[in-house]
Amino acid sequence: MAAMQVVATLVTVETQADARSVLSACHQVEASGGLLRDQAVLVKLNKARALAMMAVFDRQFHRLRDALDLLSPLIGSEGTHLVFQAAAARDLAVAMNHAAEQTHDDYGYRQAIELMRVAAARAPGFDATADYHDSLADHHAFLARRAKDRGDPAAEQRCLDEAFRERLISIRALPVDAAGSRRADYLCKLGLAHLQRAERTAAEDHEFEGEGSAAARHLDAAMAAFAKGRRQRIRRGDPVRRRLDLSEASGHQLSGLLTGSTDELTRARRLAKRVIGDPFLASPAHQLLAQLEQQLGGRDAAKHYRAAAEANESFAATSTLDLLDEWCAWALEHGSVPQRAEALQRRALETARQTLRRTIREERELVLARSQGVAAAAGYWLARAGNPAAAAITMDFSRGITLSRLTGWVDPTLTEEASLRGHGPMIARYQAALARVAVLYRAQYSGPLRSAPATPGKLGELHEAWIEASRIREDLARVVSAVDPLGPPSITTLMRAAADAPIVYLAGAEDGGLAVIVSCDAPPFAFFLPQLTANKVIIWLTAVTSLGGLKSGPRARRLQQVFTDMCEALRDLPEQLHGHKAITLVPVGGLSLLPITAALTEAGLRAACRTATTGRSLLPRASTPGGALRVLVVDMPTAVNSERLRLTAEQSAYLAGDTGWRLPECTISEAVQALPTADVSYLVCHGRADTAEPLNSALHLRDGVLTVRDLLSQGTRLRGLVVLSACETHLAGSVVADEAVGFPAALVQAGAVGVVAALWKVEELATALLVRRFHDRYLQTRHGPRALAESQYWLRTTTQAEFRAMHPDLYQLEPPAATVEAARIRAQRHRTELPYTHPYYWAGFAYTGR
Repeated sequence: MAAMQVVATLVTVETQADARSVLSACHQVEASGGLLRDQAVLVKLNKARALAMMAVFDRQFHRLRDALDLLSPLIGSEGTHLVFQAAAARDLAVAMNHAAEQTHDDYGYRQAIELMRVAAARAPGFDATADYHDSLADHHAFLARRAKDRGDPAAEQRCLDEAFRERLISIRALPVDAAGSRRADYLCKLGLAHLQRAERTAAEDHEFEGEGSAAARHLDAAMAAFAKGRRQRIRRGDPVRRRLDLSEASGHQLSGLLTGSTDELTRARRLAKRVIGDPFLASPAHQLLAQLEQQLGGRDAAKHYRAAAEANESFAATSTLDLLDEWCAWALEHGSVPQRAEALQRRALETARQTLRRTIREERELVLARSQGVAAAAGYWLARAGNPAAAAITMDFSRGITLSRLTGWVDPTLTEEASLRGHGPMIARYQAALARVAVLYRAQYSGPLRSAPATPGKLGELHEAWIEASRIREDLARVVSAVDPLGPPSITTLMRAAADAPIVYLAGAEDGGLAVIVSCDAPPFAFFLPQLTANKVIIWLTAVTSLGGLKSGPRARRLQQVFTDMCEALRDLPEQLHGHKAITLVPVGGLSLLPITAALTEAGLRAACRTATTGRSLLPRASTPGGALRVLVVDMPTAVNSERLRLTAEQSAYLAGDTGWRLPECTISEAVQALPTADVSYLVCHGRADTAEPLNSALHLRDGVLTVRDLLSQGTRLRGLVVLSACETHLAGSVVADEAVGFPAALVQAGAVGVVAALWKVEELATALLVRRFHDRYLQTRHGPRALAESQYWLRTTTQAEFRAMHPDLYQLEPPAATVEAARIRAQRHRTELPYTHPYYWAGFAYTGR
């Protein structure tokens, strides 16, 4: 493109190549300098238009903010090129609508529509009122879809009514001499609004009542609008012709479904096939064809779903998650094993990508909530299809997404590659940008879930931070093309993470369970566990999360039965891990909230077992400190509404020994300052898990509670092992299990080598005995998982007499029973030779770490 075109007129931008050419010409002209004022304005308008279109083509939606920043100072202040200003504002609003549909984030969208209104009012002889109302209709339609995702039908209906009203206004506001293409486009949108009403009305009535019904009236109005649009004077090759074809095809499909007419469905398929060559409409056209293949009994549904998904990657013209959900539903009911694997893998990876992109907390959690079980199902069918490497990658990428954002985690492989290529300063800027994003992300978790920020500027600040990180990420992607900053880890990365011990991804899907084993020196392989189903995981999880403190009677028997069932479901897995001294377990979904490591040990596993949120979080590998260990003991025996811990002083003295140091009844600030200096830290206090808001899970100290949020927000950097001798400190959120952030995950992300914590409320004496044994074994072995496994075995196989002989100080301080029932249980336990064989006493402890 000649550079002088961008200073003479508003250049038409219809393709990605057009956008790049215009942007290049604008940069060239700006660099040359010497522009007159009205020329400079026109260059900025062309640049803003090109940026908006590139954002649509490339999915680099941060470019929209650049376009908005260019247009905002011009519109309303500059008195030149007013008609071009209105056209540029319209294009920006269209691009903002497209971005909002993909990210469910309408930040900047309202500003763009307001710019349209101002520009239209100032443009002499240019009636943009219709465009303004058309954009308002698009925005209300977007809000309706967001309300639908939230499960708010009343809000959805209000927004749909507003959108329909604005469509009618936009049609009436069109000038008499409006171009035929513009009028046809508006008629097409009005017809689609009528179709939407027809579908909704028919769904509410549960049947089609024939001519004269509300659904029939809206369907007739839609087809009449499409027909009227076709009668407009439209030049050959105009894209609006293809939009009319696709919209009319949707109308014939609905008519065929409501009336049972095969002819209508066939007519719909014929029209949809005309459109698949258009890159802008290929995705919805193929999606419609996939639906019609099913409705007409064809065999090409999988082909069309795949084509729709691929087209959506290059130009997202429809809701990606809706498309993939539809594909998965078809694949699970009608597809082959490879087709199921492909559909579910795409769905799982898209969940991760969309969660990473969305800056509004509510929108992220809606995506995650509607995606529960997808990662496990994808892993299962990928393994069934003979691709265990893809299964491992998909399950790893689908976990810990929120944690990576809350902590500003950067893939070490990306850091290494960028540094090797001489781009160390760039990766440092990226790390700093993500750290800023992390601070603002954590601020979203400071209170109840809400769709809007507490202060109007807060979301804008996060958006700005995310845009800056996106710009740097785009630069990184150009210089380090081998690593996608927003993509899944490679199998090479996971094999590197397995250098110390094999990584075992464990998942329970609807059709069965599986373990995918990744080691550093052999190809990944899958082992299937038929009894480890998603339904059983739900049953076990319900039993474990409903446990109280003291176990007796039916609850004790229920926990024992659950634990026995888990061992039975896992009994064939230990044989596959024979010969390994240690393994890293990555439990997927609800399995992360169950005593899986203890069940594996009971089922016969001889290797020491640690858990991790993801395999990629094991990089870079942490080193165990050598020489004498600095041991810190933080204790606080009391907490509001909790029984006083009677064994704290003796326990703390034992753990600190002669060389460690103790902070009795310390404050939050004292603990936060001391933790980074210790090689081994013991926190002997009360704990509280908040499964609804995991970042509020807390440890009780003298002046308040130390929450997971506090640890993340203060940027505390740890270096050693942390043992949480408190209740429920391993328990995280159960609503979105793969994304729950509890103490273990937060502390490991903060640099801890490992964390020992409990899944449920634990008995004080049994915990004191186990932690003492762990302390002694860890000092000897310097291997946390092995020390914990040996301590758990010791606790359950040691007699009462041996306990009393080894630790008489604990039994002297044993608190009196709080109730008659507790006294009865204690007396019974004292009469038992092995008092702690029940899983309640030992199975709840787990080691998480690197």
